[in-house]
Amino acid sequence: MIRMKSNNTKEILIYLACALALLTIASAISATVSDAQDLNPFGGYLYNVKYCCNGIELYVGPPVPGQYFYDYTGQLYREYQIFDAHNQWVLGLATPGAVCLDIEADCEDSRPVIGGTILMIGTSF
Repeated sequence: MIRMKSNNTKEILIYLACALALLTIASAISATVSDAQDLNPFGGYLYNVKYCCNGIELYVGPPVPGQYFYDYTGQLYREYQIFDAHNQWVLGLATPGAVCLDIEADCEDSRPVIGGTILMIGTSF
């Protein structure tokens, strides 16, 4: 009987270890999914670029338009030509929230950038 009790204890420990492993994996997956939900894909014709004290404000046209902010920390792909709007298309991902410090107001005024901060962007030209 003592042996059965020992086996039961081992089985309980194994079940607890498996449950803990499953909970750890589930929490890691849910964290990854929630991080992915905060990404805003965008893409279209780059029709205007405004410089800010803390980065660049990009105005992207259709098919997925918006106003986005590049703070020099995001990854640039392809031709790296987001600094001037001249016959090019862009595609990228942004996270919510950005503020542009206005150059015309000596960096003392700020304005929100609705599309968010660019994490990665690529250009066609």
